[in-house]
Amino acid sequence: MADLATDRKITQCDGNSARSYNREMRENMRQIVILSILAALFLSSPASAAWTGYENEEFGYAITFPGTPTEATGNYRSDLIPGAPAHYSLYEEGDGMFMVLVVDTGRLEDGAVLLGEFEYWLSHFGDIVVNTTVRLNVGMEYGRFLTIECHDDVVSEGPLQVERAKRLFQEAANFDCASGARITANLFFTQGRLYAIIARQTGEEAKLSPAPVRFVNSLQWIAGNAEYGRSLIARSSLAERAAELNAAAAQPPAPPATPGN
Repeated sequence: MADLATDRKITQCDGNSARSYNREMRENMRQIVILSILAALFLSSPASAAWTGYENEEFGYAITFPGTPTEATGNYRSDLIPGAPAHYSLYEEGDGMFMVLVVDTGRLEDGAVLLGEFEYWLSHFGDIVVNTTVRLNVGMEYGRFLTIECHDDVVSEGPLQVERAKRLFQEAANFDCASGARITANLFFTQGRLYAIIARQTGEEAKLSPAPVRFVNSLQWIAGNAEYGRSLIARSSLAERAAELNAAAAQPPAPPATPGN
């Protein structure tokens, strides 16, 4: 009898172990399926797509897109620019949009004010939450880095300014930003051209995806823009050397040596 009771206990323990093992196996398989789905979603997103180098020698820039962009043209019209040709390279996938917009203003000396006006109109899509200085790696050329949280109820300083801003960007590059999306942008001006490197992210990844920052920070000058950037450095070096020579020439002459006794 004792042996029979012992056998029953062993059988019961074995059954419990088997059920526990089966539950663990099912839970492990469920986790594997979930991880596989998440991995597939990540690999299909712009953040992990096959990034492709793109060069535009005509407009003097190179950048890395998360795919092959298309090219189109528009017309940029603002208070300070009655009309200027706009060219943009665009790639869209899922919730991500990546664009380089070049406005050929033809006004070499007005970069600061035209860049400020562009930022003003772009701010009508929402709230600027990041606004800082950025520098390109070729030449002493500086611009603005912006992050904008887009929303519908933007309060403008004047009547119809929001509508005017949206029309401006529609005509220039067929661009808009829906409520809840996020804009990440680098803005530069060189040799009469305004460059806006813009990424827009919507959906759940609007604030989490690394793709927008990776895109806007991959800009480099090439061709004529790179030559101009190097000339700025050369001019700075020459000016520094000239300043050193002028400072040396301005020094009073050393007193003559006292003859020895």
